[in-house]
Amino acid sequence: MPHIQILFAEDHKLFRQVLIETLKENNIITIGEAANGFELLELLKTKKADLVLLDIEMPGMNGSETFTRIRELYPDLKIIFLTTHTEDILIDYFYKKGAKAYLTKNIDTETLIETIRLVHGNKYVRKYTTKKEYSESDNKIKFSRRESEMISLIVEGKSNKEIADELSIGNKTVEAHKKNLFKKTNTQSAVGFVSYILKKGLNYLR
Repeated sequence: MPHIQILFAEDHKLFRQVLIETLKENNIITIGEAANGFELLELLKTKKADLVLLDIEMPGMNGSETFTRIRELYPDLKIIFLTTHTEDILIDYFYKKGAKAYLTKNIDTETLIETIRLVHGNKYVRKYTTKKEYSESDNKIKFSRRESEMISLIVEGKSNKEIADELSIGNKTVEAHKKNLFKKTNTQSAVGFVSYILKKGLNYLR
């Protein structure tokens, strides 16, 4: 399967790092990463990507402004939104303006990879959105000391083996803890989980 080359604009560095490594394992190579729209537009001057993965909330120049500029300057460039926003009016707007897909950060990794491949193959993807956003009841989630240790290591992008070695536990125990954490936070993958924690802030663990 040929490599797909992407540019990724997302202001949370840890989230970028986790996702970039996951995509790389599936022949989706990030040839440039940006923390905001200004940085992305600079990358586009010298980098030729198959598509762009774009967040909405970013400092300096947000995703909406960036999207408009890209459509003006590079009308043929495929754009996939990856964001926490789930408002129907926003989703419909970006599709009408030329976005190829609109995904929420709570999706599973397989869906993201499949969507990137479909968009790379010149298809629109309109089905992979979730109407459920993090609810107020999330504030009541309690994490044990061990879970808080696990969360910090997951956010740092540690592998299961690295987590097991650092906490002196077995790989199966790590997997069990991860499964429980994903269930508690209603997430389906490490990418969605990291996005959840970063959205809440690391002080959420204390």
